[in-house]
Amino acid sequence: MIASFLERTGESIDRRVEERVAAELAARTDTSASDRSDRRRKDSQSLALAIISLALAVPITILAPVGAGTLVIVWLAIVAVNISFRTTR
Repeated sequence: MIASFLERTGESIDRRVEERVAAELAARTDTSASDRSDRRRKDSQSLALAIISLALAVPITILAPVGAGTLVIVWLAIVAVNISFRTTR
């Protein structure tokens, strides 16, 4: 009788542990997948911003009035936009 009780209790504990482990693994898998997705999206947005920044910077540099001050301001603004995007994400 005691052996039967211990057997049932052991099986019950084993089942509960297996359920908890399965739930923890499922939770880790879900968050890992969403983290990878968010990271991928952020990286692609950063790449797009860098490409657009360069695509706009080159014509602005060519068309800007002759003067080092204007070019410095334009390039600093482009750098500031890229840095602020990177730090807020």
